[in-house]
Amino acid sequence: MLDNAPYNLLMVVNSTTSPNAADQAITALLETAGHNVTLTGPGTAATSATGMDAVLISSSVNSSAVSSSWATAAIPVLTWEAFYWNRLGLIAGSPTIVTDDAYGRIVNTSHPLAAQLTGLRRLAADGSTQLVGTPGANAMVISELDDGSYANYFAYEAGSAMPGGTAPARRVALHLGLDLSTTLTADGKDLFEAALAWAVNDSWERRTRIQLLGDSITRGTGGYSGYREPLAGLLAAANCSYDFVGTVQAAASNQLPSLLFDWDHEGHGGYTTGQILTSLSDYLEGNTPDITLIHLGSNDLLQGVDPLIARQNLLDIIAELRTHNPNVIVLLALIIDSSRTEIANQITWYNAQVATAAAEADLPASPVVLIDQFTDYDDTLFNFDGLHPNPTGEAFMAERWAQGLSLFLSCNL
Repeated sequence: MLDNAPYNLLMVVNSTTSPNAADQAITALLETAGHNVTLTGPGTAATSATGMDAVLISSSVNSSAVSSSWATAAIPVLTWEAFYWNRLGLIAGSPTIVTDDAYGRIVNTSHPLAAQLTGLRRLAADGSTQLVGTPGANAMVISELDDGSYANYFAYEAGSAMPGGTAPARRVALHLGLDLSTTLTADGKDLFEAALAWAVNDSWERRTRIQLLGDSITRGTGGYSGYREPLAGLLAAANCSYDFVGTVQAAASNQLPSLLFDWDHEGHGGYTTGQILTSLSDYLEGNTPDITLIHLGSNDLLQGVDPLIARQNLLDIIAELRTHNPNVIVLLALIIDSSRTEIANQITWYNAQVATAAAEADLPASPVVLIDQFTDYDDTLFNFDGLHPNPTGEAFMAERWAQGLSLFLSCNL
């Protein structure tokens, strides 16, 4: 979160009329934070930046088509187009391509650009390709490859000597994956936001990370976004400082990220508690939450998993969360009602197991709060297929989650 937002940002992209998924995603990230983003084509000259607070140059552009005027422009420039670093004077020579590496080691932990992060961090999705380089002696190197061979995140203060001249204003170079904006982890997003804050001489504060953990009821299906969109609306209306985190970036099944709300989540269609538990450690790398919302168990019942096994899985999920954050706050839901005949008679007994699991797992340093998504949930009026919520059901769930979050967020929920 930037203390003095919003900012007017000019973003140089390959196409202003049909921006690719990566440019759409970074635009959504910035606009969700309240900034005003204007897209412009690669040939735009620096004279077009009048009234702007900073210029962002996307990796969607062909670097040779980008105007050379940005090199001498007295305006902050942040770019993740590594093949433009040389033309901006940030490095000598060309960047180096490193495949299948999504990590960066924070080497300047005290600098505001480091976003309060330390050590080796997963910055983007597995299999990401990074373009890295060797900056000049006056660069502030924030992150390197784990072996220290190249920098993937560095900056120059205004007036600093660079390999290609003197920085006319602050310059920031980062390349956290080839299409960083669609694959960034929460750590990667924090570094990106801290980079923007520093570039415009603002201070940055870490937002509360909220993980939405579940199945298709969380992810959304049938063209719906689950409870996530109405919950985001409630949080925004209450001026809450938050960041939804997760490895899934779809607004609903097979949809591109929405520009209307924070799309990151951990809803996996068809998954049981056991399947979530198996993958959870990987989900959490780079995405460690402060608060986790858990709605799980419908698929366990549909697939005939013993509710007592599902209960133990929930306890193990909470234990795994605590290995990454000993002070994690968990909101554990009684699952919503369903009219599906194969599970309708099991839900009340399963929810009783969930309630005892919440009581057993609750700790002063890591509270587990039971959220009642079952009572007053009308499985006929609130579901569109007997199992998944329609907009009325989504709003019901969002309101119940918001009541739980109000215990821990400093806002007007």
